[in-house]
Order: sequence, then structure tokens, then C-alpha cells
Amino acid sequence: VPTGYVTDNTDCNDTNIAINPTTVWYLDVDADGYYVSTSVSCTSPGANYNTTGGTSGDCNDNNALVNAAATEVCNGIDDNCNGQIDEDPTLDCDGDGLNLQQELTAGTDPLNPDTDGDGVTDSAELTDGTNPNDPCSLLITSQTISPSYDWGNLDCDGDGLTNLEELNANSDPNDPCSPVSCDLTIPQAITPNGDGYNDVFVIDGIENYPSNELVIFNRWGSEVFRVNNYQNDWNGKSMSNFSVWGEDLPTGTYYYIFDTKKDGAKALTGFIYLTR
Repeated sequence: VPTGYVTDNTDCNDTNIAINPTTVWYLDVDADGYYVSTSVSCTSPGANYNTTGGTSGDCNDNNALVNAAATEVCNGIDDNCNGQIDEDPTLDCDGDGLNLQQELTAGTDPLNPDTDGDGVTDSAELTDGTNPNDPCSLLITSQTISPSYDWGNLDCDGDGLTNLEELNANSDPNDPCSPVSCDLTIPQAITPNGDGYNDVFVIDGIENYPSNELVIFNRWGSEVFRVNNYQNDWNGKSMSNFSVWGEDLPTGTYYYIFDTKKDGAKALTGFIYLTR
């Protein structure tokens, strides 16, 4: 056999000793040194194949930062190709001061610094002793981020004002006696029969709201009484431009609107039963 000749004629590149029919080709699209598959052939199976090899174990061959040697970080993907996402328990993925293990224990969202949307971070709630999963369990003074839209529409203290309305009025959305004091009591009935008992409509605590306005309507929606700075002296007589002044109103159910005129406070409404 002449020098340089062999009996096997399957070589496709006789100028490169590394290229022959038994050459192993490694697919490494992102060129991070970690391949996803191999192929044996004399010619390259396609783009992104090399013969230099590398290490197997790339779970995302389109991202050079993802491979078996990568460090897990908070990004919602499996960086180190071990089948788990952000599994390092010491990571604080949402920057709220709690690591993944602490978030798991508290039942909070590790990717949301304010799980319940009340404007207080999860870690601050645990420090305060409030519930980071309950939007109405918080210390207003601990709010450091903007509360969620849903939280703003809640009425945590059940006083008829949304949380957002109370915040805008510098009121406490967790205090039913703010902005209107709980010492304000409106009766549900009067009996103006001259017996000296319950003859007038007395609102306890009204002295705290001297700028108040009281409006009373009959069952058909007609105004029968209106006055500013009400003095607890309505005795069941009409006193309105829409009815005969001084007329005794008949027994029945009436509707009132009492406005304290206090900033941020909604008018109080309800029914009064008048009987003689």
C-alpha cells in the first residue's frame, strides 16, 4: 500500500485527524461548555455542534447562565439544572427580609414582599406580630410600600369608609371610631306624645360636631326636616321648605341623613320610627 493510503475510504476530511466517521459531535448552542446531546458522524450534524466536547447536563441550551455548575438565584427558573427552582433556603427572592425557608414557614409568597397587599412587608408584619396573610391585620404606622388596589377598596373596620378613603383623610382604617367617634349614637325611634320621655330626637355626642347637618325624609322621599347645627330639638314636626312648617308629622317610618361635616367622614344614614 502506498505511503499515506489506507483501505478505508469513508473519511470525509483527510486534512484533519480529528474528523472521521467515528467523530463525536457535541451540541452546545449557548457555548457555555455544557452540551445537551451528541452525535457520531464524519460531518457536522448542523450548526452549534463542536468536537471539543464539554460536560453534559445543560437543561437550557439557549441560556449560557443556566447549566449544572450555575448558582441558583431568584429568577423563577432552574439555574443549576437540578430540577428545582430557587431552592436555596437562604435566598430572599423578594427582598422583604425573609428567606425562602422563613417564607415557607410563614405561608407567605416568596416572590411578593407584601403577600396580603396591605402596604406592610411580610417581615415587618412578623416583627409587629400581625398576620402577613390577612390584609386587615396590620399596623398603619408600618406601611412602607403602596398598598394594593384591592386593599384600598376594603373596609377593614366596617365603618362604611374604604381603607383608601380613610388613609386619604388621615384616618385609621382599622379603627371603627375614626374618623367619626363611636360616642355618636343615633336613636331609631321617637315618641313625641308630651310625656317627657323620648319626645325629641336626641343624638348623643352631637356636641362634638357643631357643623353638622340633619335632613329627614318621609316614606315617599319628601323632605320634612332640614337644619344645620342640629341642637337635639326635633319633636316630630315638619320644618322644611317642602312641607308646612310646624305641622305634626304622622306616625310612620322616616329616613335620616346626618352629616358630621368632618373631613373624610361619610354622612350617617338610617331610619327613625315616629309614633305618638
